[in-house]
Amino acid sequence: MENVEIARLFNEYADLLEIRDANPFRVRSYRKAAQTVAGLSRPVAQLIEAGEDLTELPGIGDSMAAHLKEIVKTGSLAALRQMGQELPETLTELMRLETLGPKKARKLYDELRITSVSELAAAIDTGKVEALPGFGKKSAANLRRAISQSAQHMRRFLLAEQARAGGD
Repeated sequence: MENVEIARLFNEYADLLEIRDANPFRVRSYRKAAQTVAGLSRPVAQLIEAGEDLTELPGIGDSMAAHLKEIVKTGSLAALRQMGQELPETLTELMRLETLGPKKARKLYDELRITSVSELAAAIDTGKVEALPGFGKKSAANLRRAISQSAQHMRRFLLAEQARAGGD
C-alpha cells in the first residue's frame, strides 16, 4: 500500500472522529500522522520490512505505529471499518464540500439522515436544509454552490480519465 493511501485512511478516520466530536487532540494526532506518512521519501512498507522504529517518525507513537503495521499487513484499518459501521463513511464525502465542516455534516446526518452529496442536493431543493437551526438560506445557497463546483471538478476529472484511456 502506497503512503498516500495510508495517509488517506488516517485522514478519513480523523474526519469520522471529528464528526463524532472526539477529543480534538486525537483528531489532530491522526492528521499529523497522515501528514508525516504522506511526506516520507520511502514507503512505510519498506520501513517496516527493514525493521525500523516507526515511533522515531514525527507524530508517530506506539499506537499509530501499530496502525501503520496493520494497514501495511491487511490493507485496511479495523478502527476505520468499525467507525464506518457506526457512522456512514460517506459523511466524509460531505465534508469535502467547501463550507461544510464536521459539526454541520453531523447535524445534517442526525436531523435529516443525509449521508451523500446527492441527498444533500435534494434536501436543499426541498427547503429542508435552510429550515434547520444553524443553516438558513445563505448556508443552503453556499452549499448549493459548493455542490455545483464539486460536480464540475468531478466532471473534469472524469473527462481527463476518459481522454487518457483513449475514449471519445
